[in-house]
Amino acid sequence: MFIPILLGTARKGRKSEAVAKKLVELVEALGHETELVDVRAAALSATDDTGTSESAKHWKSIVERCKGFIIVTPEYNHGYPGELKLFLDQLYKEYANKVVRIVSVSNGLWGGGNKSDRTATSCPQHVWDHCFGNGHTPSKRWIHDQ
Repeated sequence: MFIPILLGTARKGRKSEAVAKKLVELVEALGHETELVDVRAAALSATDDTGTSESAKHWKSIVERCKGFIIVTPEYNHGYPGELKLFLDQLYKEYANKVVRIVSVSNGLWGGGNKSDRTATSCPQHVWDHCFGNGHTPSKRWIHDQ
């Protein structure tokens, strides 16, 4: 099974990158194919929901191949990064019937729980219709324990 992992922040010094890379290792160890997709590589400067950019075409090919995907994203002020929203908004109908897992990363005790709840309720419904839960992962403690 193909399970892509979306790294949902472009911020310099991001801690979520280590979590996303660890998830890639875990998914591969379970015998699944995966790909790490980084919103930083998309370099989106403004909303583009036409689906015609190179970034959108690449993401579309990934989404069409998978039954679901994992989003690794930090909590920024009880919310999620704008670049994640811009990235996801490149597509629409391709998200139908996909399973989404949100792994939130934060220095806080609950590891982004506030963001996960807000993301699931405030992002476009088409992305989260099939979300089956949120992972709460305190980044520093989890990374150092692994």
